[in-house]
Amino acid sequence: AFVAVAQHASTNLTKRVWEAILRWCHYLLATKDTRLHFRKVDPSTPFTAAADSSCLNGPLPGSSNGGFCLGFPGSGAFMIRCLIPSKLADSSAGAEAIIACHCVKAVAAMRMLCEELDLKQLGPTPVAMDAQAVLDGTTMDRVSRASRWMAARLAILRQMVANSITRLVKVPTGTHIPDIFTKPITDP
Repeated sequence: AFVAVAQHASTNLTKRVWEAILRWCHYLLATKDTRLHFRKVDPSTPFTAAADSSCLNGPLPGSSNGGFCLGFPGSGAFMIRCLIPSKLADSSAGAEAIIACHCVKAVAAMRMLCEELDLKQLGPTPVAMDAQAVLDGTTMDRVSRASRWMAARLAILRQMVANSITRLVKVPTGTHIPDIFTKPITDP
């Protein structure tokens, strides 16, 4: 939330930005007893990832907020990224596919770093998402006319799964952890 607000506070302090700052401050006060804990994990413990996006709720017409996080089970996230992709999507599935691509690329980079540190990840990294349309799109043999514009993104996801770098996992929307990272503070 700080990154999202800070980008606009110094150069574009509008009423909407001010309200976002106030909402962020309210959130910080309401959660002052909540602590982020990093717990020691076994070096052989694989990390997990999760990605989520919202559709058409970004600050510009046609833009969407989204993000992903990487972390070890039972500990805090060690990588969180919230962003508004420069490529516009015309559907929730499209917005989710864009963010999922960002997430699997971050997973690949983190797996390379782990390899360099002799913390090789065994098996594919699970990537949790609540977008069934994206999961279905990665298993399609043919791309339909409606999803042709997403073909490259779906191909990236499909290739990451085929190379055993990631494993896409469907989770229920109500229990999807990245919702707290990807829902912007400017949403009412």
